Amino acid sequence: MSIEITTEDYILAKDASNIVGFYKTTEGGTLAQNKAYIESTPAIQAVRGFGFSTEGDGTTGIENTVTETEKEEYYDLQGRRILNPTKGIYVTKSGKKVLFIK
Repeated sequence: MSIEITTEDYILAKDASNIVGFYKTTEGGTLAQNKAYIESTPAIQAVRGFGFSTEGDGTTGIENTVTETEKEEYYDLQGRRILNPTKGIYVTKSGKKVLFIK
């Protein structure tokens, strides 16, 4: 829904350098629906804006995964040994936490 903003609030926009972030509005008024904003608080009033870093190609995610070929003993979070782990979080006998996603 639309919302009333003041010159102290921050809206999602690009600055003069084309960096996307939350920047202080230059004028108050009504912000249209489906637009992002941050209400001003005393802690952030002195800040002109919050830019987002876009180094690299702009994508994020998991870069490296580790697969173990050794047979490991898995235990659920209650300490019961699990022979065939399914989707969930487990602890190995050596104390490592493991997440199964398949």
